[in-house]
Amino acid sequence: MNSKEALQKYFGYDNFRPGQEKIINSVLDGNDVLAIMPTGSGKSLCYQIPALMSYQFSIVISPLISLMKDQVDHLNHKKIIAGFINSSLDYSQVEKVLNDIANSKIKILYVSPEKLENKEFTERLQNLKPEYLFVDEAHCISEWGHNFRPSYTKISEFKKFSGVKSVAAFTATATPDVRTDIISQLEMDEPDIFVYGFERENLSLNVIQTTRKKEKLLEILKDINGSTIVYTSTRRSAESVAGFLSSNKLDVKYYHAGLTPELRRIVQDDFITGRTEIIVATNAFGMGIDKKDIRFVVHYNIPGSIESIYQEFGRAGRDGKLAEVYLLFSLKDISIQEYFINNSTPSKEQIHSVYNTICNAANIALGTKSNKRIPIDKTLKAILKTKNISPGLLNSSLQVLENAGYIKTSSNYENNTYIKFTLDSKDIKKYISSIKNNTLKDIILLLLREYGERISSSMIKIDLTKIKKLLNLSESQIEENFNLLSYIGILEYDKPSAFSNVQLITDRVDSRYLQVDAKKLEKTKLHRQKRLEKVVEYADTTNCRFKFILDYFGENVKYYRCGKCDNCLNKKHNSEPMINYLEEIIIKTLHENKRSLKVNRLYPVLSGKSKAVTARSFTTFGTCAHYSKQDVQQALDRLLTQKKVFIKSDLLFLNENGLSTLTDFFEEVETEDSLNGYESNLILFNELRAQRKLASTKYLQPANLICSDSILREIAEKKPDTPSKLFDIKGFSQRMFNKVGEDFLFVIKEFLKMSENQKIPNKKSVPKDLTQTISLINKGYRLEDIANIMKLPVSLVSLQIESIIEYQPDIVIEKLFDTKELRQILDKLNTSNLDIKELKAELPHNISYAKIRIMLTKKRLSEEN
Repeated sequence: MNSKEALQKYFGYDNFRPGQEKIINSVLDGNDVLAIMPTGSGKSLCYQIPALMSYQFSIVISPLISLMKDQVDHLNHKKIIAGFINSSLDYSQVEKVLNDIANSKIKILYVSPEKLENKEFTERLQNLKPEYLFVDEAHCISEWGHNFRPSYTKISEFKKFSGVKSVAAFTATATPDVRTDIISQLEMDEPDIFVYGFERENLSLNVIQTTRKKEKLLEILKDINGSTIVYTSTRRSAESVAGFLSSNKLDVKYYHAGLTPELRRIVQDDFITGRTEIIVATNAFGMGIDKKDIRFVVHYNIPGSIESIYQEFGRAGRDGKLAEVYLLFSLKDISIQEYFINNSTPSKEQIHSVYNTICNAANIALGTKSNKRIPIDKTLKAILKTKNISPGLLNSSLQVLENAGYIKTSSNYENNTYIKFTLDSKDIKKYISSIKNNTLKDIILLLLREYGERISSSMIKIDLTKIKKLLNLSESQIEENFNLLSYIGILEYDKPSAFSNVQLITDRVDSRYLQVDAKKLEKTKLHRQKRLEKVVEYADTTNCRFKFILDYFGENVKYYRCGKCDNCLNKKHNSEPMINYLEEIIIKTLHENKRSLKVNRLYPVLSGKSKAVTARSFTTFGTCAHYSKQDVQQALDRLLTQKKVFIKSDLLFLNENGLSTLTDFFEEVETEDSLNGYESNLILFNELRAQRKLASTKYLQPANLICSDSILREIAEKKPDTPSKLFDIKGFSQRMFNKVGEDFLFVIKEFLKMSENQKIPNKKSVPKDLTQTISLINKGYRLEDIANIMKLPVSLVSLQIESIIEYQPDIVIEKLFDTKELRQILDKLNTSNLDIKELKAELPHNISYAKIRIMLTKKRLSEEN
């Protein structure tokens, strides 16, 4: 059967689209292949047909569950020929898929990259002898790097481990430098590279510059007639935007990776089948979604690159009919993307910190070397977090250290079991004759037979799978006996880690003398900043927007005009001027420098051109690299006119008028700390929802009637661990407690216990994500005003304030309250020892639990000090 016959047999087509046949033939010839084809051009056929024509099965590494499910369902509409394995399957389902492969029923296996880090799983795949290895969405290995799919960087190791001879990578977006990176990361051997056109004749591209995004989005969507995807940069934004649209009576759901697999599947299926018209999602949604009638794609926040813009708007109009694409552009969005860039490109100091922390964790002294494998576990990550090293910065730092030859990193499928007998063969034989435990005796004899006397002289890597089969024992049983032999001093046992790990290759050196390529680090950061600048250029261009896209990807389209974008049609979107961004950045810079700065230092700092070491300490350093000196001067002139700054003796000063405006534009960047707090609440929220679902089944009632989502969210935020605290949650009733109260408390206590076990003691300092709240307290804002400024519920702000009081017991909080309210609360606190519930009952109904808790915390801390 040739490729055309396979095309007809499996897909019902008579002819290939341009380029498909050449790519397929190259794969069948055994070449490494990199294929760059626009979304919707049929790139999946280019790996599905070779896989279906092969004698063995093939592996497709795919980043998202939705991608796998859609493609597998499509392939299996007549006969089961494909399967997938990811976190959504249980053990028995995984075993069924693997057995179907062994019985030659399945020819294509879709696997998430994270699954390849499981040693036992990869051994199963290796034994099944895959013929081809395909990497879909290959740009994940470069464009998002460690921040998106860290496991992608390990694919080349799996390729060697599995015995597959060649690899074929596919992507819809890859500029020349990204192509080079893909080839390097996958260790391709002189690959055949195929690139096809990026033009989409049926898409109308539009950009709207606005700071009132929700209102502008509503204006765009209120008269829509067709399926719509709205992309946001964070999970929190996805939920917030979806809530706003829903409150305005639009049919909308949100989607992000923080939802349970079951809920993600339901939301995805509802959208694909048309039951839901609008999805608000992070970029976790859409890869491989086979929905041809998407009429609108809106970028609510700017992506970090033109590649991302193209990848995401390419999901619109796959049926060939006209579709509209919008980018809502605000210069504040640049701060969010710059945060992501800074979080994925480590400084020299951060690399030194990672190196020292790893060495200290393994107790490795200067000038010494250890073969010990150091797990990159939760404890190590928590220590690094106290040093402001995020998981993204950790992965990037490890990559730099490995490239420099100081360490070797490995994923856990490389983690092998090592054994060494502490006795010589003569003493071991004596020991065997004296023990009565037959299992121990069998294990020792088998190890001696398989590995000989060398097992007494050095650590030997053993084949645990083979040992399990020969002894007919499970891995846990073998581990238990190895631990026993180690405990009684018969052998040394180095067991596999559940985490990725690091080994030192050289003796530990003083981190000051680490030879890392600082120029390369800076080059990487600048490269990402330049890609972000291209997004700003795309938003600002007055030329044909699609010509801008095609120029970016290197197509020769000198006289091209799409005739459909807002610029070609001379549309006016009533965009708002973005002049305030530079003003904000200038004020923020002055504020960070104790409200003054030399005039001639301002532009070098903002443009990132300053060579001074202190310049890099500014959070605004390099944030205006895409602006000219004249742009910055014009913004400064406006601030001088508005009397927010003044100049004296070549010094630029921030006055009180300028300082007061800071509260109006605290950055909407969600730092890693705040995101982690949000993620933690989200995890607990979903655990509580799962418990509520069980109660729903038990009592035969709708889940929302058992307990509403709004109450669940507040429970997840406050984490009450006693019945009285649970009843403090607004809306939580005795009826609810009778059905789910005890179960909720159990879930919360287990969650708190798990969270506590992951904490690392740290000096008592104010967490960074509370600094805004402290600033507003010190300026005398009331509690309700702070909540409005920060766009957070009063209950959540009150919890922050309680934490602040814990850190700073002397902080003045009286201005948070109305004078009358404060007097009433203090009177009760000073004349009685009532608990919070009793106080609430005694006080006027307009005084909230939040305010009572704040004063109780203040009183307790005052008495303790």
